Amino acid sequence: MRVMDSIYGEIEFCTALSDLIATPMVQRLRHIRLSNIDSLDLPGISNISRFEHALGSASLVSLMPMFRSMASEDRLLVQAAALLHDWAILPFGHLIEEAAHYLELDVSHEKLLFQLIAREKEHIGGENQQLLYGREAGLVRWLKRNFGEQYGQYIGELGEFIEGEGRYGSLIASTIDLDNLDNVVRVAHHMGLPIDNKLPMRIAGSILHVEEDDGPVFSMDAVGDIAAWIELRKAVYS
Repeated sequence: MRVMDSIYGEIEFCTALSDLIATPMVQRLRHIRLSNIDSLDLPGISNISRFEHALGSASLVSLMPMFRSMASEDRLLVQAAALLHDWAILPFGHLIEEAAHYLELDVSHEKLLFQLIAREKEHIGGENQQLLYGREAGLVRWLKRNFGEQYGQYIGELGEFIEGEGRYGSLIASTIDLDNLDNVVRVAHHMGLPIDNKLPMRIAGSILHVEEDDGPVFSMDAVGDIAAWIELRKAVYS
């Protein structure tokens, strides 16, 4: 599958990841805003979809130097986690989670996958039909097809990675992760701020390895780019 991305230009996904992109679980993100609300004074970001952002985040995975030395199962699983990190986010995004916290409800889209698989909470439709209006999510079929009878082991790891836990979770959810690398630059671009569209690609390309307790380890060459990304993040949120 080839996609023309607004930031990175043409990006390409392997057959296995292309199959995952085609599932209802991922396709629902076409209809969920990356921005929490429909902004009047920032119309550029009002209707960017989380689908666009998910593809961008997943594309950064293969740019990491460590990617080539990872086991093939790990490579696919980390790409899947980057693609699925927002799969369960609700309309109005994080605002709904903040409202739930005021009501002392435990609502977290990152935790939902693990909760469903571990049967921690009962959901209509079991593990296959959440948030999708009767459509099968497609994840279990995809895992069985790509990981065989051991798929149960991998679905647990996938849930951990999305939550920022486990061997590679900090690549998906930490202070400077693939999700945020894409998100900040993508939002800045659609807001009309000046950007260096290669910035996330260069920073992703500097991730040498991951320390499970400390997160991604970057090469010293990335110091300037990381500082530029932090300044851009400040500009976006101010």
